[in-house]
Amino acid sequence: MLAQKGERNMGARACWASAVLAACVMSWPARCGEDPGAAVSVSAARVRVANGIDAGPALNASPPPTRARAGTSIELSVKAERGNIEIVRAWVNRVSALTDGNGQDLRPAPDPDRLRYFDGLLFPMPEQSESDRTRLTVEGERSPSAGSALVRAEGSVTALVGVDPTEARQEGFRLEKGQKIEAGPVSLEVTDVRVAERARQPARIIVTDLEHLADDLDGILGFDQPSTLIEGPSEPAPLPPGALAGTGTRTTTVTFTGRGRVDDLAGVEFLHADGQQVETVGRSVQSHVEAGGARTFTLGVTLAETLEQADLVVRYWDHVEEVEAPFSVEVSLPPGIAGEGDARERAAPQGARDFRFVAELRPRPGTRMSVPCGLAFRSVALHVPYAYVLDRGGTLYVYRIPEQGWAIEMEPLAVLPDAGDGMVNRTLGDVLLCSRGGGLDVYSLETPEEPARRGSFGPGTRLRSAAMAVSKDHLFMICRSAIVTYDVSTPAEPELMNVLRVGGRNTAGTVVGDYLYLGTVRADGEPGIAVLDVSDPAAPTEVGAVSTRQAVWHLFGTRGSRLLASLDADSLRSFGRDPHGNSALFSLVAPARPELVAEIPDSGGRAAVLWPVDGQDYYVCNGAVFLVGENGLTMLPTARPTGSNLDGFAYHCDACGSWAAVATDSAVTVMGLR
Repeated sequence: MLAQKGERNMGARACWASAVLAACVMSWPARCGEDPGAAVSVSAARVRVANGIDAGPALNASPPPTRARAGTSIELSVKAERGNIEIVRAWVNRVSALTDGNGQDLRPAPDPDRLRYFDGLLFPMPEQSESDRTRLTVEGERSPSAGSALVRAEGSVTALVGVDPTEARQEGFRLEKGQKIEAGPVSLEVTDVRVAERARQPARIIVTDLEHLADDLDGILGFDQPSTLIEGPSEPAPLPPGALAGTGTRTTTVTFTGRGRVDDLAGVEFLHADGQQVETVGRSVQSHVEAGGARTFTLGVTLAETLEQADLVVRYWDHVEEVEAPFSVEVSLPPGIAGEGDARERAAPQGARDFRFVAELRPRPGTRMSVPCGLAFRSVALHVPYAYVLDRGGTLYVYRIPEQGWAIEMEPLAVLPDAGDGMVNRTLGDVLLCSRGGGLDVYSLETPEEPARRGSFGPGTRLRSAAMAVSKDHLFMICRSAIVTYDVSTPAEPELMNVLRVGGRNTAGTVVGDYLYLGTVRADGEPGIAVLDVSDPAAPTEVGAVSTRQAVWHLFGTRGSRLLASLDADSLRSFGRDPHGNSALFSLVAPARPELVAEIPDSGGRAAVLWPVDGQDYYVCNGAVFLVGENGLTMLPTARPTGSNLDGFAYHCDACGSWAAVATDSAVTVMGLR
């Protein structure tokens, strides 16, 4: 993560006055030559409860009201206490206790494995102060008990810290492709320079993946019409005459490709000849690991004016260390919160199952994927006890999930590059299928920890993959403008049966009986569900359609002749950890004419999966777990996956037996039966 080096306002980094801090101590490498107890500290910033009342100042403007949810969380502030170090990234690696003043455990159950709860990672923005950047959250699933006046938390935080910043400077650095600078362990080369009207510059959206630009804009900006901006990889257009002549009304975006670890980089800035800093209005960074293990990254810097050259200063760390900081904090509850109790537990339907966290799957401990328009986890397929996670760049990550206990952060057993187009994958028996432009990349799972590529199958023309729908021996690859049908009676050798071109933009699909239900946005921009008769899989025929309020991201056939649709949210902005989306339940008594039964707000969204367990259907989405009934959904007071879904497509999740896995941008959460 790129960290901006500069003057530090120690007053701004002090903990909030409302928090009662119990001191924490950390272990510090001896070579730093500093007092181990004073290098990094962790304090409590505030406490949150279900009704939204905070102890401590609000960090942001008040968001729109969201549905109340029982639960308690403590926000931690992590800060560096020495001027020669800076926190690059931090995360909670262990929570040994989270209780109220009466000693009640604020998690669903006093499960020793559950006490190793992993919450989240630091996600800094360059323009934020360090005190705002270094905030982490420890979250519990219960509200404080009656009469309780405080909340306590104990555990430890891991911090990646940069030590002793050094700088490399090059005067008169020309802003053109091919220019290079060496900065200690990092080397940078300019790979792109672009000039744009400042008013048109998207806020902090720096596009580095040209191949997916059209779809990124569709998803991020909410365009319903198919975009024709870019059809494939393209060289940047040459700058028009005089483009570099102005100052202030245009911006210049300089993109660097870096060799080395981006964590070694402390900051990049451009200076005028008189030493004045050039205003920076945007930054982006994404890390890559190449097939041979070499580390590279892409760095984008957007300047508030147009320049042909400037003095370039690159700051880097003498070294970067990973250290652990135990914490023990206690926060008083303000009046009006204490004694509320836990309403969610009392609302649990009789006979509903309870669930637990099993694992948090990430590329490597302490990292985040870069979104939007960068790399993000896109899809997960289960083959118990293995999980196969695909990112949007087409890299496949293989994990073995613990069958007991809780894994805080799991590293992949194997990483396979170029495993399809990065859109969707799923398992059929001992075979893993990954989409590739409407086709299928096939991997054998005879040795599940080492998937073996068996070949590629498909129409030979490039299409935009969106989803897979399987019915017995047939697989329907849902593409943006087509449906590709395969015979998968022998999954290791899929046989192409048909390519059906359709209008609009397709986003999801599922097969129920002899019908394929297709989530689509018509050419006129109206979202809905098309119904296709697939009794002859080689010749799908449209027989009906129904409109929906928002775009459809997922479709599931449920018990009681119902069709459950996971829909987009009403707005692009999301607050809190509740689901960011909507759902609709349809009756399939007349399969060709789905009839709306119920619309459910604050549910569904871009990441969702149907999880059949013990004769009941559970609907797991990013932010909640619901019990599916014939007339609607019931939210359950249980563990729930949380994460960001900032990318412009659906996130494909999976459920298998006693496991369910939900993909988000930077992690896959695996859940199991309690």
